[in-house]
Amino acid sequence: MSNYRIESNGKDITAALANHLVEISLNDNRGHDSDDLTITLDDIAGDLELPRPGREIKLYIGDAKTGLVFKGVFIIDEIEEGGAPDYQRISAQSADFTKELKVKKERFFEEKTISEIVEHIAGEHGLKSVISETLGGVTIPHITQTNESDLNLLSRIAKDAGGYFALKNLTLIYSDEASGKSASGQSLPVYNLSRAETKRHRATEKSRLNDFTGVKAAWHDSEAAEKTWEVAGIEGKVKALSELYANAGAATAAASAAFNRLKRGKMKISIDLSHGDGEIIPERPMKAAGFKPGINGADWIIERVTHRINKSGFITTLEAETKT
Repeated sequence: MSNYRIESNGKDITAALANHLVEISLNDNRGHDSDDLTITLDDIAGDLELPRPGREIKLYIGDAKTGLVFKGVFIIDEIEEGGAPDYQRISAQSADFTKELKVKKERFFEEKTISEIVEHIAGEHGLKSVISETLGGVTIPHITQTNESDLNLLSRIAKDAGGYFALKNLTLIYSDEASGKSASGQSLPVYNLSRAETKRHRATEKSRLNDFTGVKAAWHDSEAAEKTWEVAGIEGKVKALSELYANAGAATAAASAAFNRLKRGKMKISIDLSHGDGEIIPERPMKAAGFKPGINGADWIIERVTHRINKSGFITTLEAETKT
């Protein structure tokens, strides 16, 4: 079977591109960073006709073990031509990131849960939403959107609540950050990686000399008419967040989320697998075996996945960080 299928506006164009394919490269990013797709094709004969900018592309990748896995809908934003030898290159971005999501707005939400805010914004853009119970039930007393896009507001709300949001397949996903769970609360399957399945790896560990012992966030206490700080962690070398929060609960949540982010990622690893695997996705937990003890003993969360299909075959590269 082929390692991929490409559809354009509902038509399967895989066979038309197969003899011209140089490489398919897909970056599957964590959170709300847009996934990007690049398809490079040879055009030596000069007879290659491609869908033009603005057209929709659907991509499926996989192998005999997993079958073809749907990787998303993309909108072509650029066609590049060059040579010699002559080639054409399609660059496309995830279709989820509409221009309307990036338009700056002026409004506020008062006494709304995260679910209510997310569902409202999703509805405005014709998106579906999937929200974890942990995040969805959190009430935000007041939040102002001042000259700010919906995309940025959604990111800010998730970050302060200790979660993350992603846009995948026209669905706005709110889930617990680095939890290894889907937005519905189901545990994602652990990816068990053996060094025998890899071509190369590179691991780095950060120095602990400059570690913060805690994070503090301020809120305005109207009764005391003063700024009050909430601390996550312990006193010592404490990092202060710049934003002023509406109440003690919001400040505590933001400080705790920021402190957890600081504790994560003491180690990072980049791995080129010896094979491709279309089922590997960001936020999936990973355990390693066959490496040095520090790598084998760590709990990893996958941050970013790159899939490449070319004449050498189907290869997947992943980047991961240690959990809190």
